[in-house]
Amino acid sequence: MAFFIEETMAGNELRTVVNQIITQLKLINGGSNYNNTIDDDYIQSGIVSSDKIIKYPSIYIASAVEGASRQVELGATTYDVPITVEIFGYVKDQDAAFDEALKLASDIETAILTDETLDGNVWSLGLRQGAGSMDEFGWCIVTLTATMQVVR
Repeated sequence: MAFFIEETMAGNELRTVVNQIITQLKLINGGSNYNNTIDDDYIQSGIVSSDKIIKYPSIYIASAVEGASRQVELGATTYDVPITVEIFGYVKDQDAAFDEALKLASDIETAILTDETLDGNVWSLGLRQGAGSMDEFGWCIVTLTATMQVVR
């Protein structure tokens, strides 16, 4: 029998996951598996408004949210904590902004899938992606869902 814990269970664990995502995104280096090269300085936590983006392509971890934790077994101190991380990517291309946004979404997915456990921090990882454009600007969003196991 499982029940839900109301308080927040994660903390440093969520930060560890975000840092591992950033580490894996830094693999986007224009090599044979990637469409783009992203300088390390242009992969960041937090998000800025589109008028503050100074380099394209760039990637921002827009949010990291944990869901209600679930005790794995009665009396145990192990909890499953669902998480959602939103990753935004921005591109600029006069002729093919939408296509470039789709390529960046693919790069983000490829980098994350190099280690689906995010260095052993999650399981049941899932990705959802989308893209859009207007004029020469393109953007993508990749939403990562997974479960962390937290021991207290």
